[in-house]
Amino acid sequence: MSNKTCNTGAAAGVGTGSVIAGLISWEHTQSIMWTFLHIVFGWFYVIYSLIVKRVHF
Repeated sequence: MSNKTCNTGAAAGVGTGSVIAGLISWEHTQSIMWTFLHIVFGWFYVIYSLIVKRVHF
């Protein structure tokens, strides 16, 4: 028997929410510090941005 592992984006620590949060943050702040912080919070920042209408889809 062989044990095979498959690394996906979520398993590697990069989730969809983090990527979206980073893109939204960079668009609004142009700051690496704020973008990194928002990537850490992921979906929380995405939802916050939608609530305060900072995202224009």
